[in-house]
Amino acid sequence: MLVNAIKSLTTSCLSYKRMSDEEIPEAAECQRLVENFVEITDTNEAVAQCFLQDNHWELERSLEQFFGSAQLESDSKPLARKSSPVPDESPGAKHLKLESAQDEARSSLSLPELIKSSKLTDKRPSHFRFLTWNLDGMEPKCLKIRIKAAAKVIEKEGYDIVFLQEVTEETQKYLETLLPQYVFISANSDGAPYYCITLLKIFCVYQDSYKVLPFTNSVMGRNILQVYAHIGEIKLLLMNVHLESTKEFSTQRIVQLKECFKIANEINDANIIFAGDLNLRDKELAEAGGLPEKFFDAWNACGCKKEYQFTWDCLRNSNHQMPSKFQPRCRFDRVFVKPVNITIADFKLTGIQKISGTTVFPSDHWGVAVNFKLP
Repeated sequence: MLVNAIKSLTTSCLSYKRMSDEEIPEAAECQRLVENFVEITDTNEAVAQCFLQDNHWELERSLEQFFGSAQLESDSKPLARKSSPVPDESPGAKHLKLESAQDEARSSLSLPELIKSSKLTDKRPSHFRFLTWNLDGMEPKCLKIRIKAAAKVIEKEGYDIVFLQEVTEETQKYLETLLPQYVFISANSDGAPYYCITLLKIFCVYQDSYKVLPFTNSVMGRNILQVYAHIGEIKLLLMNVHLESTKEFSTQRIVQLKECFKIANEINDANIIFAGDLNLRDKELAEAGGLPEKFFDAWNACGCKKEYQFTWDCLRNSNHQMPSKFQPRCRFDRVFVKPVNITIADFKLTGIQKISGTTVFPSDHWGVAVNFKLP
């Protein structure tokens, strides 16, 4: 029965229209409903959470959906992802169409197949892997090829929590087909052309609630995607942010940074990861008052290695080039951490290789990857 429920869970989790905090019951009531669901269905909390969330925390409806899908499962074929055709938009398109059968088989694994292959487990980890990455989703050049390459990096590295910026509805849908092992939480609350999304690996990181908080002064539709989650007993507040862009909006960016720190400073019972494409200059951080007490910059905490300093690096990354000999190098993407009982263990950049058979990188930003140790 559990396998049947998990297969149904694939579609349920990906199509789930997430509720605002106001519509979610109190934590104690949620836990009671989860425990009742688990007892009746003989499943686990991961399955219970997804069915209950999908049915607005109504236990009876959730049970009807669960047992109904379990009954239908015996007549259905195993769920598999449909591979999307790669448009002939670059010299590398032909190469990508001719990927090996082994690679295509790997990328088309369904959620139950991922579980069976031990790529997913509900065992509490001793560490977790975090990634933040601006996907440059508004740039049409080789877009689908680039998104597919980014998804392969995420899958191969097995990140548990992923922050993505500059995501569109089209690219989000494509990513959902490529990464069924994640729950997607979107900041697309007002029909913006692009937005942030947060991915949580199923059976590892559990969503408790989320909010989308618009900035008071944004002219670019920017906001804070704030997710409360947990890994075992470890509580997390995840703040995925894309601050105002370009040098001209420095004043607005500083105000937005202060808003984020104000929210974070009011939380003391959860580990806070505040990260994203902050478009930040060091002098702006200083003007905002510097890092608040108890906060760490992950790059600094891991030794300020020069090879990992610049995340928007036009000298190394040819996706975006300035019309001059001077090519800027900036540390726009940052990971700020206010730990309670987690430890920053490692920091590196990812997405730094050109896509095989093409002349492009997955994005004009490098991805920022951080490993965290759990107690």
